[in-house]
Amino acid sequence: MALENFAGPEHYTEFDPEKFIRDLKARGIGIVYITHKMNELFEIADEFTVFRDGKYVGTHNASDVTRDDII
Repeated sequence: MALENFAGPEHYTEFDPEKFIRDLKARGIGIVYITHKMNELFEIADEFTVFRDGKYVGTHNASDVTRDDII
């Protein structure tokens, strides 16, 4: 899923990807969200998987690690 608005300027509506993700989460819908933005990760994720240089590093509960632990 691309979190972008593809409508032309005359149909532009403000899209808040974080709100969209929180709404899906509240409905119990799982989300695969790929990001390098660690602050966003800890704000929205319950659990995440880390890959570094294309290799699996580990899967963690967000509440069990810090940003420094996974960098």
